Amino acid sequence: ARELRVPVRRHHAVAATPRPRAAIQMSRAEGERPARASRQHDNPVGAVLVSQSTYRILRDLYAIRLGIFQVCLASLTAAVVLSVVVATTIARPLRALRDEANAILDGRGRLKGSFQRSLRRDEIGDLSRALHELTGRIEQYQSFLDSFAADVSHEFKNPLASIRNAAEILAETEDPAARIRFHRMVQAEVGRMERLLSDLNEMTRIDAGLEREEQHTVSLTDLLERVCEGYRLRGSPVGFVFECPSDPISVRASEERLAQVFENLLDNAASFSPAGAAVRIRLEREQGAVSVSVSDEGPGIPDEHFARIFDRFFTWRPQSAGGNRTHTGLGLSIVRTIVEGYGGTVTARNNPSPSGGSTFTVRLPASRTGVYRKEAPEGG
Repeated sequence: ARELRVPVRRHHAVAATPRPRAAIQMSRAEGERPARASRQHDNPVGAVLVSQSTYRILRDLYAIRLGIFQVCLASLTAAVVLSVVVATTIARPLRALRDEANAILDGRGRLKGSFQRSLRRDEIGDLSRALHELTGRIEQYQSFLDSFAADVSHEFKNPLASIRNAAEILAETEDPAARIRFHRMVQAEVGRMERLLSDLNEMTRIDAGLEREEQHTVSLTDLLERVCEGYRLRGSPVGFVFECPSDPISVRASEERLAQVFENLLDNAASFSPAGAAVRIRLEREQGAVSVSVSDEGPGIPDEHFARIFDRFFTWRPQSAGGNRTHTGLGLSIVRTIVEGYGGTVTARNNPSPSGGSTFTVRLPASRTGVYRKEAPEGG
């Protein structure tokens, strides 16, 4: 209890029985503390004791402490529940992905499996499916490398065997005509190996990073005109007809790579076309893309070869189209690699016209195309 002592002083005036008057005023707004005491006598004659119980204050303090305890208990419970949820929905699936990642590689670092495709509809499921697709692509590329190495070995085995046989015969024969013939055979096979090595080196450079090469705005109209004119100057036995719109069409790419694409296509068309035939090149703008088609008048593509014409080292040429010529089988594969590296597509089809032949079409997306008109000079 709180106490308040208020002194009462005696009045100096002469009186038989002084009657001091003391007025005590309490301020309820300040927690019932006494505000002040007014007195009329200077000499104290007694004291007034005022007390108040603190039960209500203690009760309020207890309620506050109980509320704090309840909040802490609820927070602890929520933390425990959240930890359990995290452990079952996040930590455990992540540990499973980690274990799968450690298990899909063998001692040489090669893939021997893939991530399991999860059916979860959350971020962990998205991550699992993305890893599954990633390992699938890596497996495909790994299989491609294995088959590519086998194809390269096979392609080199044939000319090496011819060179070895020719060298053995040259060591045994004394006939000058035979020695000249086998000497030319050796030279031809060595030239074939050189072309094969050059094409393989080109494929490696393209695969290593086509997009990292320097790119500029290239006018397809001017580029195709130069390529066609180059074939005419070489004295090609076939003619070249180039058709294009009046407005020049340009793309952003490497001019060297685009020239390589169209030179391979024109070389392929010219090799299949008979003497005096025409190879037609058409440049046009399509919906959201630009296309370049190269049509020949050759025998066309057999149905059984459509799925393989763009494969590496695949080559097929009938005798009427120069089947005795040596080809590496990498020309169309290089075309597809460059075009797809720029986000485009290349397709092949047989012509429905009576003259026959086939048409190869290259399409580049609109993100790489644009029409650039020359500005008229001032005052013109």
